Amino acid sequence: MNPDLFQLKELILLFRNQLADRIPWTHEGINPSLEKRPKTLQQWEKDEAYSWIFLETNYLFFWGLSDESNRSQLSLAYPNYPECLLQPAESVYSKWGMQEKKIGDYRGITSLIKEIYKYKRYGIPPPETKESLIVYVKRLKRLVSEETISKKIWKESLGCFLEFVRISIPQEHLGFIDVIFPEDRAFHSDSIIRLIRKEKFPTNIIFTAQILKNLSEEMLWGDVRSQLAAAESLAFSWLCLTSARLQLPTTIKLLRTFDCASLTKEKCPERKALPERYTLKIPTQFGSIPVEISKLLFNYLCILAKNIQTNCSFFCSSQRSLERTFDRAVNQRPLRTEEGEITFTTLTSWPNEVMHYRTQINNARYSKRNTLS
Repeated sequence: MNPDLFQLKELILLFRNQLADRIPWTHEGINPSLEKRPKTLQQWEKDEAYSWIFLETNYLFFWGLSDESNRSQLSLAYPNYPECLLQPAESVYSKWGMQEKKIGDYRGITSLIKEIYKYKRYGIPPPETKESLIVYVKRLKRLVSEETISKKIWKESLGCFLEFVRISIPQEHLGFIDVIFPEDRAFHSDSIIRLIRKEKFPTNIIFTAQILKNLSEEMLWGDVRSQLAAAESLAFSWLCLTSARLQLPTTIKLLRTFDCASLTKEKCPERKALPERYTLKIPTQFGSIPVEISKLLFNYLCILAKNIQTNCSFFCSSQRSLERTFDRAVNQRPLRTEEGEITFTTLTSWPNEVMHYRTQINNARYSKRNTLS
């Protein structure tokens, strides 16, 4: 057995013992597959579920830290923008459309003169002199009205330009654009509505905890060949849930860039209950944001980090392998139709306490027929 995997198993068994000592086990265990369960959760159910989600039996401390982290993000309303968003908008506007485009079997540089001429003449207005990109995008938002969005060419040119902006700036800075014009959006009167993909809608805390338990059980007692993938899938699930505490936009691709340098530890003698602070930096579309985590989760990630070789990803398993392992944990009980698809993306939304069903909205994805590729 991999010695690091043995340490991970010891850590999870230690946590399970702590949980057993803390929660009075005078009841039957959580069974999220029961159809006729009460709508209101009992306190012991919440305690067990949140303990798994935070990997800490004293989870209320970190719950308060989550609220504090959310309040601190309000400063992002007046951020110091990265250089890519402070560049002259005229430069980006002039490059818009001057890309390679595949036409049949011939690949060459095409300027798309007709489309861009049409958009620039009848669509969104050009940027002003010395206007930065972020200021220009904000001005476009102010121009959204019933009159402008009723014009098909104006709406198409806006979508086409924003898609070009998204591929022109680093992914870790897309959040500044996304809060102005969400990638999945709809327009109503002079308002911009963010559309949420079905898999993004949160599930309940009971089912989330059950997924984590299923993954831990596969790591502890599953097939030897799949135990490491289960351990890493469990770690990635906690990474997604930690990102949900920030309530900032991120993606699975960004979270995959997480590395061991993001883990830090410092002493805090002023805190008697927890004299040491353990943090990890979550990759978001606003950059990497530090979040305090439990000692157990910190140690779990540090043990996994020992397997990292030079210039390798934090996770040894491929994303596809992690997803297959996660799917097995999800599908250990039959999913009802209304629950839809549950993936790692689901865990980037904070789980709720609503039982029996998973709320969803049948939103159509924003059309990309005018995306320049």
